[in-house]
Amino acid sequence: VPPSSIKICDLQIQKKFAPSMTRMHTNSKGKSQSTLPYHTFYPSHITKTKQEIIDKILTLARKGIPASQIGNVLRDEEGVGQISAITHTTLVKILRLHNLAPAIPEDLNALVKKVHEYEGTFAEVQE
Repeated sequence: VPPSSIKICDLQIQKKFAPSMTRMHTNSKGKSQSTLPYHTFYPSHITKTKQEIIDKILTLARKGIPASQIGNVLRDEEGVGQISAITHTTLVKILRLHNLAPAIPEDLNALVKKVHEYEGTFAEVQE
């Protein structure tokens, strides 16, 4: 038996018995994930009003901070887990109302940047 076939067989065995997040007594994968609450009440631990939080969102957006980073800042500094629980609307809708939303959505813009980075590396490889 050639040594290359032994390696392939070993890899197949390792792949078959590799640990994964699955259910124990079925053949399906588990669906464990965090979920949003059914009822969104104004959080009791937040001392700022709705308008103060919206003002903070707008000041951060005027500085050029993207929506995802604004959410992180509000979560870390103000303790706001869900902006929609306080404002009853999403962060991007608030930015659109005040004409501060980006023309291209943030996730699409990240994909475009990634494509441009790859184009540069492909050009270097072809040369």
